[in-house]
Amino acid sequence: MKKRIVSLLLALVMVLGLIPAVSAAEEVVYLSVSNDGSFVTTSSGTVMAHVPVALSELKKISLEDYGLSDFNYDADGDGSYDVTALHLCIYSHEKLYGQSWNETVQVSGSAGSIYLAGGFWGFEANMTYYFNGEYPINEELSVQWGMDTGATLDVLVLKDGDYLDVAGYSDWGFFSDPEAGFRYFLDDAGKITHTYTVGKGSALTVSLAASRQSWENYTELTMVMAPEAGDTICYSQTLLASDAATVTADENGKATLALDRMGTWYLWSEGSSVASPAYAKVEVVWENPYEITADWANFRGSDTNMALTSALTPKDIETTTLKWAAKLGSGWSANPSVQIIADNALVLMCGTSLLKLDLQSGETLATGTMSASPSFGYTPATYADGLILCPLGGGIVEAFDAKTLESVWIYKDALGGQALSPITYSDGCVYTGFWNGENKDANYVCLQLSSGKLVWNKTVTGGFYWAGSVAVGDSLIVGSDDGASGYTGDSHLYSLNKKDGSLISELTLTGCGDQRSSIAYSAEKGRVYFTAKNGYLCSAAVDTSTGELSDLKTSKQANQCTSTPVVYGDHVYFSAGSGVVTGSNGAGNFIVADADTLEQHYAVALKAYPQGSVLISDAYLNETGKLYCYSTYNGKPGGLSMIKVDPTKNTIDGAELVEIYDAAGYEQYCITSPICGTDGTIYYKNDSGNVLAVGTNLAYLTDISADVGHLAGPFAAHKAAHELIVPV
Repeated sequence: MKKRIVSLLLALVMVLGLIPAVSAAEEVVYLSVSNDGSFVTTSSGTVMAHVPVALSELKKISLEDYGLSDFNYDADGDGSYDVTALHLCIYSHEKLYGQSWNETVQVSGSAGSIYLAGGFWGFEANMTYYFNGEYPINEELSVQWGMDTGATLDVLVLKDGDYLDVAGYSDWGFFSDPEAGFRYFLDDAGKITHTYTVGKGSALTVSLAASRQSWENYTELTMVMAPEAGDTICYSQTLLASDAATVTADENGKATLALDRMGTWYLWSEGSSVASPAYAKVEVVWENPYEITADWANFRGSDTNMALTSALTPKDIETTTLKWAAKLGSGWSANPSVQIIADNALVLMCGTSLLKLDLQSGETLATGTMSASPSFGYTPATYADGLILCPLGGGIVEAFDAKTLESVWIYKDALGGQALSPITYSDGCVYTGFWNGENKDANYVCLQLSSGKLVWNKTVTGGFYWAGSVAVGDSLIVGSDDGASGYTGDSHLYSLNKKDGSLISELTLTGCGDQRSSIAYSAEKGRVYFTAKNGYLCSAAVDTSTGELSDLKTSKQANQCTSTPVVYGDHVYFSAGSGVVTGSNGAGNFIVADADTLEQHYAVALKAYPQGSVLISDAYLNETGKLYCYSTYNGKPGGLSMIKVDPTKNTIDGAELVEIYDAAGYEQYCITSPICGTDGTIYYKNDSGNVLAVGTNLAYLTDISADVGHLAGPFAAHKAAHELIVPV
């Protein structure tokens, strides 16, 4: 037994990955091949244990090419030949075993009773097979011959999900040995399974059984599915003999396995010269053990990508104060990332560290190590069901336990790229995109939250730069770059099926340039809102039942724009560069537009081009009649601008600009979109490498005076400290 275990483990080192690739959307059948109780391997070393084969490949095989036209089968009489197990045997022998069928396999018999006399996968004369876990019976021949007769390969019609198990043996005792048969693992319902899925930390109890041929006087065949007490079950994740663990099945044929690591595990039980081995694999996936509150779980703090809050945010200069600053990086390329709030902590990435900071003090509470660094810190992490999802350079998404910050799984995209697209989470799936260059291909992907496995991907020339998606019903809506240099080309807005990535609808954004904002969805309006780099504000209607996009509207607002809009009432609020804006200061603007027509009502000039997105608080609407809007700007000093707007007015006299925080001592450029805690504290970062917490302090001084000396600078109520210079 020990030799068999070691030999199988060594063979399993090459399992999966050297067979022809099969798409998840294709119809497939599965083939297992064993000889004298051990799985055989392909010419490239792949273990023939439940190996998927695309039905489309089998349909290319013509039996006439192998002199087997007599074995063509038309089960329903529709005039077209069926794909049968014979096609699967031919394909596997030539493509996987690597031998010519005509030169090595001996075929005899007639239609319905074909016999592979020898040579198949190097077997000698003895061979049998089970189809979908049972010995296949040919009812017609059984009646004709007066005994249970097996259905032969040429009349076993294949459909999606079918599996064929083939066993060669040198011992003729297969027909009489009570232990002979095909070994299988069973699920909780007692049905044959080749796959299990369990949560991390869960113990898995498996059942091992044998499906046997019990012959009595060779006239009657009885199928027996019996538990295999005492069999040794081997399991391994790394597929190395030194790491293999074993457990013995109890008297009921059951065994409990301790699978303590995420990922794929392989299970098997050795057979014998008259019995086939069993094989299954287990996907150990994440199961959320926590009840965690996330006050700002993603880029915009909501599933609709509208950064709206009712928290009591800072509202005037006198009571606004810097609560704390945390120096975590330096320069624009090695800066801390945009933040989120989860598990009562500020969560961010910096270098290869994932950090949780105390919301009140900025103290580091926990640190995790990431496999790569984020792409310049432009894109935040996302919280979803107990996991922190980190977009990292090189086309990587890495998931971390939200409590311990231990890595749970890593996905690396085949095309790589900068991870600049904010992550969307919906119904157990993770959605994000990558960017390789303005005219290079990149993928938008859907991953399983529980395992990080790729569900589907969409490849687009130009890729996805700051292009965040939104889930509306069963659709996912996302935009892309225009696929060419510059920013005046035709980009696209896609509505994709969330489950399989198939295209539902597509709109061309003619002349709008790269689509580089997240897509915001207003249920009240039944529309999505977004901006494009060539200074356009855009909107489209969404059919919530089908995901169909229609009624595209575009409006030239400025010369450049990457801001995600916020819709409140009948207005759209966003930031943009200068250009066509009336009264622009030549730098940047906060813009108010009509939510239905997209007509620009007015613009408020800011200190520099605001490339981030606006945060809006309605906490004071009943008190003052105003919305309080907060924006950063990409210039020094890199503070916070607050625009108080009257949502009932369409003219600039309904707006007031207040430079609510001047970033004194931390002056640098800034393209961050600010976020907000439940207590009203605003968090953001600029290129000084500091994370800044700006809040309200209702206890403040109105002036400072001293009998001697003088203040080093003018008094300001919002400053936390002042310097007094006294004579020596």
